[in-house]
Amino acid sequence: MAEELTAKDIEQLILQEETPRMKCLKKVQADHLACLATAGKDEKKKSACNTKLAEDLAKCPPPSP
Repeated sequence: MAEELTAKDIEQLILQEETPRMKCLKKVQADHLACLATAGKDEKKKSACNTKLAEDLAKCPPPSP
């Protein structure tokens, strides 16, 4: 009989299997969304957010083979 997993158990499994790249990508995404939220309709600020996004993505570890 299989052991019953709780939501907390599953969350821990996900965290254990998350690669450094995935963690980086999630952080970059959250930072980018926050930047866009503060930029509002200002196109210069949005452009700065997109530039920062590209820079931050370049800093993430490469995908695993």
